[in-house]
Amino acid sequence: MAAILFVAALALIHPGSHSGALQPYPLPIGLTVSFPAKPEPMNLAKGDDRKAYSCETESALFYASDSPVSPEEQKALPPDQQLAAYVSGLLIDAPDRHVVRYNEVLMDGWPGVEYRIDDKKEGASTWSRCYCMNGHIIEVGTLFGTDAGAPDSATEFFDSVKQTGSRKCGPKSDCTFDFTRIQPGGVPVSIDFPADVKDDAVDLSKDEFKMVLHRFTFERDMRTFDYEYLDLPSDAEASLSADDITDLRQRALDSVIKNVEGEGDPASIQQRDGNDWLSANFHIGNAAFGRVDVMYFKGRVYTLIAIGPEPWSESDEYKRFFDSVEVKN
Repeated sequence: MAAILFVAALALIHPGSHSGALQPYPLPIGLTVSFPAKPEPMNLAKGDDRKAYSCETESALFYASDSPVSPEEQKALPPDQQLAAYVSGLLIDAPDRHVVRYNEVLMDGWPGVEYRIDDKKEGASTWSRCYCMNGHIIEVGTLFGTDAGAPDSATEFFDSVKQTGSRKCGPKSDCTFDFTRIQPGGVPVSIDFPADVKDDAVDLSKDEFKMVLHRFTFERDMRTFDYEYLDLPSDAEASLSADDITDLRQRALDSVIKNVEGEGDPASIQQRDGNDWLSANFHIGNAAFGRVDVMYFKGRVYTLIAIGPEPWSESDEYKRFFDSVEVKN
């Protein structure tokens, strides 16, 4: 599903002269949006089934679009992952684009994300809100020169969006995470996890070496939480030296970063409840940022992983996930 940024960027090369108070305009995509001037249909490629409308001011372009989601994609992906695919499409093969703002939004119960992407090569930024509404990706956004900054009317523009006619409400009531305390039986580590999920255990045993990987995973749009612990063979606790444990932590951390095709920063030791956790941040190209923490404790290797757009690393839920870990020695 192609995003609209490249279309808007072309239009911005010749900005118009319209400016002034925003006025509401009903659009033939079931929405009424307040623009600084009458929005006109955008010229899209032949065969493109999107509908898009825009107007220009002296310093910015404002647009709204409706992108139908194919039946195949609707069947394969839940709404939040449809949004993730849409936003990720802006970043693929565009290494100079970086997400500098990211948060979750709702419109009449329909899930959405708000993001800003700066394109260092073009010197342009797009600030957008996208909603997944009953088989359609609805996007409203503004494109502007990065150095000039966002137009003063951007927030008013975003807040003006409403459904035309009878309102159809989506399934969500808020954007919060339903954190719950996870502590599997017999495991001395507990953590606040953003959803009540079940253990997805995998038996990794080979011959007489018995190992089981326990995994708790939750995804929402472009954000992922992962808590894992690996039961090592029964004699591991007695046979591992301090150097072995150091090496085990490092190899586990390196494996996580390699598995997600990331590039890691130097790792450091962090202490929680008197125990050493090996921690490192990493980037996955320009599309995602993550952190992985690894601890060995009494025959098990524990791993915490969070991945999402880099601005999300400053969010309360990101910090809560890592800071809530408790080890009962």
